[in-house]
Amino acid sequence: MITLQSTGETYFERRLLETVVGVVVGASVNLVVKPPHYLDSARASATACVEEATELLRDTAEGLRAGWSVDDARGWGSRCDRLHTQVAACLEDLRWAGESVRLYPRRRRLDTTSPVATYGPVIEAVGGIAEPLGHFTRTLEIRASDAREATQHDVAFLVGCATLLDDIAEDVADWANADTPMHAPAVTVEKENALAEGGSRQLRDLADRVRRLPSAQVTYSGAMIIALEQIVDALRSRAPHTVAGGGGSPS
Repeated sequence: MITLQSTGETYFERRLLETVVGVVVGASVNLVVKPPHYLDSARASATACVEEATELLRDTAEGLRAGWSVDDARGWGSRCDRLHTQVAACLEDLRWAGESVRLYPRRRRLDTTSPVATYGPVIEAVGGIAEPLGHFTRTLEIRASDAREATQHDVAFLVGCATLLDDIAEDVADWANADTPMHAPAVTVEKENALAEGGSRQLRDLADRVRRLPSAQVTYSGAMIIALEQIVDALRSRAPHTVAGGGGSPS
């Protein structure tokens, strides 16, 4: 309108006033009446990460019991890579959710005052699980491709690894069941503490078994033990956040 000068001054002023009023109304609605929260999408993203990690752990454990192929292990490894990307996207969603409520005057009425603090430790722990689980599945892929190793599996060792993965999956699943994982139920805290202690004991038993294996199997089994230790360590890193949040019900 300015460059073409095709309208009168009154029309231009009226349109400019309408624009200013629209900006004021829109900003007021976003700030006071219905701000653009990203809480629901952040919760959904966090829950999806936790559920995918749980399913991946359980599928890997089932494969250890039933037997796996190169393609099976490669598929689990690809899912670990996707989980990495999913975790990064979820953390970004959490940051957006935090910004959406940071300046909201009535933020105390929301379900959470800090989505990053509430879900961040959980998703970071999932990310901590994804990397060593990827190392674990790639060891399985290499192990399945080794024709000599294919006939030398220590069934008891594999079942022990599967049991530990199932225990970890059960603990991770509890995070998704809590509306606000930072304030998880007391039973979740109890399970995490038990896993930290029991997982370490299971790892020691598995390590003792590896020492008694033929030398040809030690390389693969030792790499699997190291990956499992890293997974358990990732769970331990989350435990202090849960305990610090208290054992009460979600607010």
